[in-house]
Amino acid sequence: MGAILDPDALPQQVADLLRFSGALNIVQVDRIAVAAGVSSAELMSVDTFDPRQSRRSAQSMGFGYPKRVLRTEPDESVTLAALGAGAAEVATHLAQVLILQAGR
Repeated sequence: MGAILDPDALPQQVADLLRFSGALNIVQVDRIAVAAGVSSAELMSVDTFDPRQSRRSAQSMGFGYPKRVLRTEPDESVTLAALGAGAAEVATHLAQVLILQAGR
């Protein structure tokens, strides 16, 4: 059935990626714009991932339709805290937008 977009795990996954980006210490400005995206969404389903159980249900995100990409738009700048202490807050918003788009 393809990859799983897990609404429960996505905020933590995005936060971890933001923190990892911050840990690289390559951003040399005070404010940044943050966005997130998921490519190849047509082969993905929205479901809760549990490696101990088989899938109970899945919401397909467009198999058989033209290639779909989920993405957020960077609508405002944030401080570099978004790549560290503020990563969880920023990630929650980004994940919610992606999950809402997946449901359309």
